[in-house]
Amino acid sequence: QAVLRVHGDHRTVETVQSREQGLDFGVACREARYLTLHVYNVGKRALIILGLQRVSGSSDFTVLPAPATPLAVAPGAGIDFTIEYKPAAPGVTTTATIQVISNDPVNPVLDLVATGKSGVGRLAVTGSAYFGGVRACRHEERTIWVTNVGDCELRVCDVAFKHPAKAWKLVNNAFPATLRPGTSLAVAIRYHAIERYARARELIITSDDPDTPVRELEVLARTVQDEPCRDDRANSCCGQRGGCEPACHGGR
Repeated sequence: QAVLRVHGDHRTVETVQSREQGLDFGVACREARYLTLHVYNVGKRALIILGLQRVSGSSDFTVLPAPATPLAVAPGAGIDFTIEYKPAAPGVTTTATIQVISNDPVNPVLDLVATGKSGVGRLAVTGSAYFGGVRACRHEERTIWVTNVGDCELRVCDVAFKHPAKAWKLVNNAFPATLRPGTSLAVAIRYHAIERYARARELIITSDDPDTPVRELEVLARTVQDEPCRDDRANSCCGQRGGCEPACHGGR
């Protein structure tokens, strides 16, 4: 009698995995992934593969058309089929049933469960954007970190102030940039204390994170008028005009 034995062999550049009676695709990012399904005839007669197809579950899984069925597998021989996993939606886990129909007297209908997860990049922001008080006409900097905590690459399209102002500046802004999983880039925020009153600014981070494509971070600082502020060029007291003006130049 002909006897069917099936297992999936998952091949990628980095890993080789074998799983009996199952098709685990792991995490797929922006490209399709493939598994080779090995079908062996461990019996003494020809094994006839009458069909191999997805019969239920997600359409993210496809049995490629070659080799075509029905076909015969000689005793001791085997044949390979290829299953494609191409997720349609990000951040979800899907399954499907791949069915093998043959003349195996014990398992004429064999169901294999294919599983896969569509990975995504996920944005995380750490660090403090709170400055507190900054002496008039001086400037200070705070650093935040933009991190990818997802399974796949994260494309950060832009990091910018919602409403630009002369008192605020991003120093050596590295974005747009693509972050690999687990990597970070720093963003240095500089406040030049030329505003008389405390004002909050919104820093907007846009990315392809499917859950939070737009992240808003509040940045807050206030100018401390603890002594008159002088314009080095004109030698005039800006403090007499009600606070520092953009013409004032001060530094640490």
